[in-house]
Amino acid sequence: MRSLILAAMIVLSPAVAHAELNRVRVGDSVWASPRLTPPAGWKDDPDAGLAEQMSVLVPDGVDPDEARAIILGAAIAVDSSRGDVPADLDDFIASQHALMLQADPAARFTEIAAMTSADGRGLRAFLFDPGATNGLNWQILVYGHENDLQMGVNHIMIMLAADSREQRDAGRPALAATVAAYVTAGQDAPE
Repeated sequence: MRSLILAAMIVLSPAVAHAELNRVRVGDSVWASPRLTPPAGWKDDPDAGLAEQMSVLVPDGVDPDEARAIILGAAIAVDSSRGDVPADLDDFIASQHALMLQADPAARFTEIAAMTSADGRGLRAFLFDPGATNGLNWQILVYGHENDLQMGVNHIMIMLAADSREQRDAGRPALAATVAAYVTAGQDAPE
């Protein structure tokens, strides 16, 4: 699982989730991740989530270190004073894809049908196919935008990372169920 998380983050019938972010203080900073509801057959791995500073879901009955596919959720803060994260969601997506293409120029992104959240918002989704020798993994990346009263503006990434195309494709319904259970906190563009 660790290699799936590292490679995924070169960038990064369930009950309805709430538009909440997990918040953890580490020293002087606070990191956040979307609070995800595990779909049927999956479980939350809070230890991995704490270690990786993101939400981590793994299949039931699978040792997290042996998982061939995982679902990750990350919140990336938009801080206009730093300027290192584009405020516009489309620009953010382009910047994340550019970072991954630097690591693997032979990789390919394909936009697929938006995945719908519990509150009916369509979240942009992409397949990521790694190049033949890059060491990255097969992914489905889903992007949203949150306006959180405590944490400010965040881009949200919910992704499935897998060690093969077959594992990615098999995990796609679980990712769709995870997104379908997630209630966004609002995707209005920051001003």
